[in-house]
Amino acid sequence: MPPQKGFDQVFAGTINGYWATYNLQGRDIKAQLVREADYRLDVQTDAAVTFIKKNHKSPFFFYLSYYAPHVPLEATEKYLSRFPGDMPERRRYSLAMISAMDDGVGKIKQSLRDLDLEDNTLIYFISDNGAPLKIHKEDRSLAFKGGAWNGSLNEPYVGEKGTISEGGIRVPFIMNWPAGLPKGKVYDRPVSSLDVAATSLAMAGLNPDPQLDGVNLLPYLNGEEH
Repeated sequence: MPPQKGFDQVFAGTINGYWATYNLQGRDIKAQLVREADYRLDVQTDAAVTFIKKNHKSPFFFYLSYYAPHVPLEATEKYLSRFPGDMPERRRYSLAMISAMDDGVGKIKQSLRDLDLEDNTLIYFISDNGAPLKIHKEDRSLAFKGGAWNGSLNEPYVGEKGTISEGGIRVPFIMNWPAGLPKGKVYDRPVSSLDVAATSLAMAGLNPDPQLDGVNLLPYLNGEEH
């Protein structure tokens, strides 16, 4: 669990149960399992915004792992209605969940803006792996309990989650830091999510940890290294 991995404040879960050390109203609580009936992606966003408001007066690191688009596929009509038309239902739900995540990122950015933290906050936006296509991208019933396509697509890459082809391992990697990085910069050499730790340590003015893989990306993005 996150408390055993170095996290001081936690609101972690996947569906409706969350292991938490604070509630969505911002009150600290004894570590416990809490139930939230609202849509899981909106709850994750609310937990992130609450954390920022609780900790905005001191430097912080927050890790938000949106459970989307991920089976079991779930979405509310608010998000599903944005994707009318003829398409596989699993694709519609995947797009709706991505849309909910997009809204959430917007709310988080707005919270940082409201607290005058946006310019000096570094945000990484990274996926964990490519989509599980299950080879044929079958539009199985949403109630299907086994392994199934989550509605995402990997085109134009070959492969899927669980393979070492580009469709399995090439993922989005976006860094946003208005005060510290050039706008619109595209770095076309391979990087890794393992670089996040080294980059964050450097940003915080700390020495590299020899136990960690990865490199500080800031000199490469700022043109100091090639």
